[in-house]
Amino acid sequence: MDDLRETIQSQYELISWDNCKERVLKAGTYTTFFKRLYNREVDSIFENNDIEYLVDFLEQFGSFLYASGQSIYLCRKWFELVALAANKIQDNIRYCQYAVISGRWDLVKEAKKNIETYSDYEEKLFMYLIDEEQINDYSKLLDQDSDNLWSRIFHDLSELNFLNVEKSLNELIKSFHLGYDVDYEFAPGEYPVFNPSLVAIICTLIHQEKISNSFYNQNFSNESLNLGLVVSQNL
Repeated sequence: MDDLRETIQSQYELISWDNCKERVLKAGTYTTFFKRLYNREVDSIFENNDIEYLVDFLEQFGSFLYASGQSIYLCRKWFELVALAANKIQDNIRYCQYAVISGRWDLVKEAKKNIETYSDYEEKLFMYLIDEEQINDYSKLLDQDSDNLWSRIFHDLSELNFLNVEKSLNELIKSFHLGYDVDYEFAPGEYPVFNPSLVAIICTLIHQEKISNSFYNQNFSNESLNLGLVVSQNL
């Protein structure tokens, strides 16, 4: 635990609070609030060994860093901390999602996949993608008649129909309203400002070269997706 505490502090000290270009409106106005939150909460978390809250705190703080315009590199390192903390409480889905988002594929390889323990298509699809050896077991868990977009993506991947995969992903992007309205404003307590599940899936598909450059170019300007797109292109 002491090592994790030191790592969090060292990453905090790397934050540059000046001249950041906001990714979400008015996120920068909460800089003082989050500085005070960090100073108030972190020592208390470790004194009380409250790792479950630590995961939520790191996720919220990382979401603010991303929204306020911190560098992609720093955001990746912060979300790596989310993964490491999530692993300590065996929150496997967040562990894997944030390991992928932060580009720590070595952590992903070590994770327990156990696809059958996940209840919805979205989580099952993600776990399938990061452990393709389980495709035969995973296929038995799906409702073959479902018209769920996640289910359709799985079946299109199984059939190597990547064009349909991209079409379904674009539908999901629209349905989740990830682009936000132009006047969407940041609010503490509403986090993360991107959909980690969808971003992690996109990261994985790009990493595995199953998504084309056209999809990348089409969606890069979406501030709620480019974390995954930038990270994946740098892997």
